[in-house]
Amino acid sequence: MATTASAQLNDLLEQVAKSLDIPDDLHEEAVKKYEEVGHWLEEKDKENGRREPHVYPQGSFSLGTVTRPISEKDEYAIDLVYERDIRKESTSQEKLKEEAGEHLSSFVEHLEDSHREAPNLDEGSRCWTLEYPDQFHMDILPGIPNDEGRRAGSDHAETKILI
Repeated sequence: MATTASAQLNDLLEQVAKSLDIPDDLHEEAVKKYEEVGHWLEEKDKENGRREPHVYPQGSFSLGTVTRPISEKDEYAIDLVYERDIRKESTSQEKLKEEAGEHLSSFVEHLEDSHREAPNLDEGSRCWTLEYPDQFHMDILPGIPNDEGRRAGSDHAETKILI
């Protein structure tokens, strides 16, 4: 009897976990869109004679722990880092964010010009947000390597950035 109860409990917990996770089709769509945004940002940096940036997911999406929004009004959140390979002394926070906004604005315009569904672009205090209606939103955080933090040799030193 204990085995049956244990198996039932395991099945129940597995069903609850699946109901909280992002659906596979939406996950695939999010990956496709963040790769498209990342490629666009890479190309824009190349066009401007800059080193190739590192664009990558962070937070729950990168950890595989995205959970269903609590309310029907909420949506899935995808967080990306747009890490430019430049030194701290060569830019300012304002300029870094402004350039990211210019690239993302041109991305939205490109999609519109191509007659493709384009997300809305919104400016936040530290990042830019691409709103994909009825799907998710993608927060893009511009950053640069934190050379001091990386030299310190602390845990996760290779992932330290300045925003």
